Amino acid sequence: MHSNFISRTQPSGAQRRTRNGFTLIELLVVIAIISVLIALLLPAVQKARESARRAECKNNIKNIALAAHNYHESQGSFPSGFIFAAGEDVPARFPEPFRFQQRKRNITVNNWLLVPAWSWQAFLLSEMDAQTVNVGFEEIKDSNPNNIQAIQVGIKPYVCPSASLPSARPIPVVTPPVPGPGIAYSTYRGNLGTSQSNGMFYENSSVRFRDVTDGNTQTILFAESLFGFWGDGLSCCARARFNTDSNGVPISPIFDEYYTDPNDPAIQFFGFGSWHDDVMNVAWVDGSVRTLSKSVNAVVFSQLVTRNGGERIDGDF
Repeated sequence: MHSNFISRTQPSGAQRRTRNGFTLIELLVVIAIISVLIALLLPAVQKARESARRAECKNNIKNIALAAHNYHESQGSFPSGFIFAAGEDVPARFPEPFRFQQRKRNITVNNWLLVPAWSWQAFLLSEMDAQTVNVGFEEIKDSNPNNIQAIQVGIKPYVCPSASLPSARPIPVVTPPVPGPGIAYSTYRGNLGTSQSNGMFYENSSVRFRDVTDGNTQTILFAESLFGFWGDGLSCCARARFNTDSNGVPISPIFDEYYTDPNDPAIQFFGFGSWHDDVMNVAWVDGSVRTLSKSVNAVVFSQLVTRNGGERIDGDF
């Protein structure tokens, strides 16, 4: 009787074994939960990273504006937008094409001509603490190895960290070849205004604070752009451009624009814009930085890019 009682109350060896690990179904459930959590967290992480990049971009354009102020203090005016010099255009070979989308059209840029002109980006190098770049302004750009090497020096504050640019920079095509990492980028442009000379920067300009009669807090000094090179004179500036109605009245500003010179398609331009979706960072003449919506009213934007139009500008733009 005793032995029978024991056999009925004690589990067998097989029954005493405990289960280790997960079943396949449990494992799949855990993987599914982790996948959902990642899907939920990823946009938040990406948004946080973009917020940090946008803040760094603001700091970049703030430093550029302060450098322009220092230049004005020492030279009596803001630097010229660009100044042409003797020499020939320098072709650039793209090891990696620059691709982007413009109004649902896929655009590919795989060639460029650097004109002999020097721009405000080059004139501000000392104020940007980049004296050792050592541009020779009295020397011809295309035939001088020193200048070809100089324009391949990257200036970190000249490039927005959100910019999606080719990692392999374009190579200047000169004879004999000049070694280097490729032509250095710039994604910030001076305000060219709406006409030949009503902005802050243009050919041979020397605009002073007293020339900004519309107010230093309501006139754009610098803004973002998608692409350019600090060593290319025509990458200096952007002109405000607009979609217009049948009567030529502006309907909306055009941002993130790319176009070519109708007389010479090899000369390429980028307008104001940014890699920040629906906004861009703007430095004003007073040195402050503000985020501007790309859906800003066309009339208001045309007033903000002119320095002496005399318009009444509503500050809530």
